[in-house]
Amino acid sequence: MYLSVSGAGPRYPEMPRYYCEYCDIALTHSSVPGRKQHHSGRKHIMNVIEYWANFQPALPTAPPPGAQRPPPPMMGMRPMPPGMMPMPPRDSILWVAWGS
Repeated sequence: MYLSVSGAGPRYPEMPRYYCEYCDIALTHSSVPGRKQHHSGRKHIMNVIEYWANFQPALPTAPPPGAQRPPPPMMGMRPMPPGMMPMPPRDSILWVAWGS
């Protein structure tokens, strides 16, 4: 048991201050509202983004040599799924012979 300086009653140890590992600081207001305010701050958010960006692999800047690029899609049309054939034009020979 801890005794207070004046001896009036028991003194409890103080709660440790909250330490933010992203910002490398100890908050003076370690209450829940103080932590929420810190976590919603611009500097903390930027530090979190910077910290996790270090774990992402670097994006390739150019394709490896000898790699083939896919042909660009036709304007105004979605690319066809692999294995599907497009519909023949309406005025094709098969449509005229088999159509209405």
